[in-house]
Amino acid sequence: MSIPKRAIPFLALTLLLLGCAHSNSESYADAVLNRPMPPDDDARMRECAWIRSEIARQQGLAGVGATMATTPLMAAAYQAMAQRNVAALESRASNVQCTAAFSSAPAAAPASGQSFDQCFARCQQYTDRTKDQCFDACNK
Repeated sequence: MSIPKRAIPFLALTLLLLGCAHSNSESYADAVLNRPMPPDDDARMRECAWIRSEIARQQGLAGVGATMATTPLMAAAYQAMAQRNVAALESRASNVQCTAAFSSAPAAAPASGQSFDQCFARCQQYTDRTKDQCFDACNK
């Protein structure tokens, strides 16, 4: 079977348009993980607050989606999507070092009267920071 010569330009145009119509949309997780790193402590705290609110929003969406679902499979899909999004947000929180912002424990920086050793021990106990990060935080 051969293609008529006058149909070739039409097919080429169709393929070109289909190629351009392909959307290269970014997933929620990619959008979260590709955000630029905060340049200073104030921006980091704002980023941590945003992450915390997004985690709460995603958990709320999972509940609403499960309630509105018409089948158990749809409810599971809503919950799985929210869990993937929360996992991406938690990964971002770790990258930005939001552990102290998410913890009910006091911040790792030494309070008045707190020795370096006490600060370092608390930092290691209550955060996911590395030894080097705790050392830097307690040496401020």
